[in-house]
Amino acid sequence: MKAFVLDAYGKGAPLRLADVPDPIIGADDVLIEIHAASLNPLDSKIRDDAFKQLLANNCWHTSRR
Repeated sequence: MKAFVLDAYGKGAPLRLADVPDPIIGADDVLIEIHAASLNPLDSKIRDDAFKQLLANNCWHTSRR
């Protein structure tokens, strides 16, 4: 499948279009077909490491209990 890939974080790091393997679906997984996606200014800031400290603390991490 085609995907835009970010190989490294850093100011102005380029996205590249690549062929990546199709995901392997497990018994408890669901495959969702995406027809459209977008990037916004927050995505650019994350790529540029503007939120490195926040992301390092796993503030957005959720886990099953």
